[in-house]
Order: sequence, then C-alpha cells, then structure tokens
Amino acid sequence: MLPDLERLDQATGGKAAEDISAALRLLLNRQFLFSGDRGVAKAYDVLTNSRYRSFIEDWVDVLGLEFVLHQREQWVGLLPKAEISHIPSMNLADTLVLLVVGQAWQEAANRGDFSGDRAEVQTTVNRVWDLYDTLRSGLTGTSMAIGEFQRALKELDRRNLILLGEMDGEMEDQDLRIRPMVTHLLRDGEALRILEDYARSERGLMNLRGTRDERSRGPDATSDAEGGTDGEEAP
Repeated sequence: MLPDLERLDQATGGKAAEDISAALRLLLNRQFLFSGDRGVAKAYDVLTNSRYRSFIEDWVDVLGLEFVLHQREQWVGLLPKAEISHIPSMNLADTLVLLVVGQAWQEAANRGDFSGDRAEVQTTVNRVWDLYDTLRSGLTGTSMAIGEFQRALKELDRRNLILLGEMDGEMEDQDLRIRPMVTHLLRDGEALRILEDYARSERGLMNLRGTRDERSRGPDATSDAEGGTDGEEAP
C-alpha cells in the first residue's frame, strides 16, 4: 500500500501523500463530508479524485470500513461493512437520536419535501424532539432529557449527518438540516430493535439505582419510617 502511495506522490510532484493523508484524517474524524461545507472543499476534491480512488478504498478496507461516494448528492463517507455491523460506533443514546432523525428524513422524503436538489430535509430541533416523544410512547422505560437529546444532536452534527443552525431565542428553537446520509446508517428492522435495546437499558439503570437507594438507606430504614425512631411513634 505504501509503494502505491509513493507512486502517486511521484506522479503528482510530491503532493499526493500529504493531500490524501489530510483528507483521510478529516474523513475519519467526521465520518462524512458534504460538499460545500466550510473547510472540506480540498479534502472532498482529493477523496473524489479517480486517480486516488483505488488507494483510498484499499486503505479504508483495511480498517473494516467501506468508502462511499454519492455523486448526485455530493457527499463521501465511511460505513461499517455489512458483515461487521449495521451501526456505526455510537453509544445507544446517540444511535436512538440517529434513528429519530432518520425517521424525520424518511417522512419528509415520502412527501417529497426536500430542501434544494441534494435530498436534504429542513426541520427544527423541537419538531424532531416531538417525533422522538411519539416514537418512544409505545415503549415503557424509554426516556431522555432534552439536554442529552441536544448533546446527541451535536454529535450527529460533528459527523456531518445533520447541520444545526443558530438558536432562535424568541422561538426557543433551532433550525436543523438533515442530510441524506442518515438513511445509510440504519437498515430495515433496526428501528424497533434500537428502541427496545434503549428501553431495556433504561429499565436496568432504574432498577440498579433503586437497589442502590435501598442499600444506602440501611436495613432499619423501612421500620424507622413505619414506627418512628427513638421510641416515638410515626405521625
């Protein structure tokens, strides 16, 4: 692989190695690059250069990933190989929010409600939160604070799966643009499994907290509460 890079470097006057390395570092950090975003133009050009394609695909393959280029929507990304995993390296809460964002994109797509010609969907954080509330309502034990939800959205923004706008203080809402790459991360049958996994994890955490609370109260806590302490009757 290194000899291939050296040959590319020589053929381009000593620029290929540095450009490819910088582009791959950025892609590994963000997972997806969307043409037109700030600071990604050079990396996008390098990653979509047909001269470098074979080297990039081979290099990514070693990591157990698949290099994806969508020319019409103008984005590149890294996906885990199907035989390894359907889900990228995210914690359960982030994956749940990814599911909700993906559902919001799909519903808009079904209506043909795209923003521009690159299959992006324009919505807001509050609308996506309302959709999350609807999706989780059928399963007990699934609850996430708005702060955790917003943190997960920032992680998706870092990966370029969504683009968060400025906060509107008057409306107490925030614009949110969903990129089409979200649909490549969740496959058929994943949605319900993720919700169920999240519900189980939340119930397990609540049970653990309850056990710890009982232990911290001590063996006499129940009798004290029922019969009072120091010989006094409970009110």
